[in-house]
Amino acid sequence: MAAKSSKYTVCLLPQDGSAPKQFTLSKWMVWVFVVLITGVIGAGVYLGVDNYKLRLSQDNSLELKNTITAQDREIERLRVQFAQSAERINKFNETLLSLHEFEKKIRLLANLEDAEDSSSFLAIGGSFPDELDPSLLEDAEPSNVIREMNAQVKDLNSISAATENSLGALIGYLEDKKDVLACTPSIMPLKVKKDQHWYFSSRFGYRTSPFTGLKEFHKGLDLCASTGTPIMSTANGKVTFCGKKSGFGNVIVIDHGHGISTRYAHLSKFKIKKGDKVQRGEIVGEVGNTGRSTGPHLHYEVHLNGVPMNPQRYILN
Repeated sequence: MAAKSSKYTVCLLPQDGSAPKQFTLSKWMVWVFVVLITGVIGAGVYLGVDNYKLRLSQDNSLELKNTITAQDREIERLRVQFAQSAERINKFNETLLSLHEFEKKIRLLANLEDAEDSSSFLAIGGSFPDELDPSLLEDAEPSNVIREMNAQVKDLNSISAATENSLGALIGYLEDKKDVLACTPSIMPLKVKKDQHWYFSSRFGYRTSPFTGLKEFHKGLDLCASTGTPIMSTANGKVTFCGKKSGFGNVIVIDHGHGISTRYAHLSKFKIKKGDKVQRGEIVGEVGNTGRSTGPHLHYEVHLNGVPMNPQRYILN
């Protein structure tokens, strides 16, 4: 390349042997060319770096998105597990509460101290934990949920152990008293079908008389059911009366021993006779509308040493 003070000559020699080619460039054209080449190279470098950053950002964004999606799935899985655990804890709580109520009935029936006075968990100031609400777990911190569930399980384990001990002692007592309990009323006197309609029309205690409109003491339970519904003896015993009584129509009286007797009134039919021995659950008659009555129903009484007792105390089923 030959150079002059203000111009440059560029000579190109072709490989095929043809004549050389020359180009004369002024100084400013060379500078323009250099600037253009530098600009193109700079732009290429800038675009390359920018494209690399963009791809890197997209990769990071995709990785972050995948991480968030995985975390969301894990959170949802934990929520489902929390909800299922809460449901199991609540069912366990309900089961223990039902056992406690059943124990109270058994103790009352056997004339033992009330369950709250026994050696159970509740007797020493314990209480059943509140029910867990699975819907509240959605916004709660997992650590708080786990802490609450652990506390619930700890309380329920304590109640379970105390209930087991209390029921164990109760079962031992009942084993010794099984002959007495066989003669103690403990079931509903009506034998109703699964879809049969019946209801309590009048309970034990003071009420307004349906005949006089005055306040009177009702000595038993009135159970409304259709005529012909079977009536069962509520415990083992012996029939001491089977006939008519003023105001009560057809009546059966069963002596269960130990000072306990039951009465069944307003019957339409008798299935036993005086002197018969009956077992708990045996059919003794049918619901009717005899005597002074406003409709088909059974009037059922339980007496202890001649004193009317609340029959519902003697119904476990």
